[in-house]
Amino acid sequence: MSVMETTAVRTPDYKKIKDVMTDTTSVNAISVHYKSDGADTTKRRFLWPLVLGTTTDEATVTEMVLVYQYRNDSDPSSIELPHPSPKNFRCFNVASLTDIQAIAFTSPPPPNDWKPPKLKFKKVQKQTCVEDPEYSR
Repeated sequence: MSVMETTAVRTPDYKKIKDVMTDTTSVNAISVHYKSDGADTTKRRFLWPLVLGTTTDEATVTEMVLVYQYRNDSDPSSIELPHPSPKNFRCFNVASLTDIQAIAFTSPPPPNDWKPPKLKFKKVQKQTCVEDPEYSR
């Protein structure tokens, strides 16, 4: 769902995340490497993007994404179980994410199965990660 239409030029990584969020034909998440996790790019984070947009600090516009992180190969203990947990929401600068890949979201089998969280309009407006939301789900 588009929160606000924009004509600004966005980075290719921003567009990849937007494509995942706006694809209504499948249930996709993203797999990324987070630059702060070190040089080993096989260590992946698995994210469900919820809000995508920008934050402006003085004259600098930064692309930001609010996600629900459901798996972290570099630090499995950083994920709070059971899902969904409010402690697994993360705010990322899009530029800090590399090797972004669209992946099919798969839930673990019962009794540990769960559905990815969705944010209603009120919650999108309350969150503080993305100052100017352009897309949400």
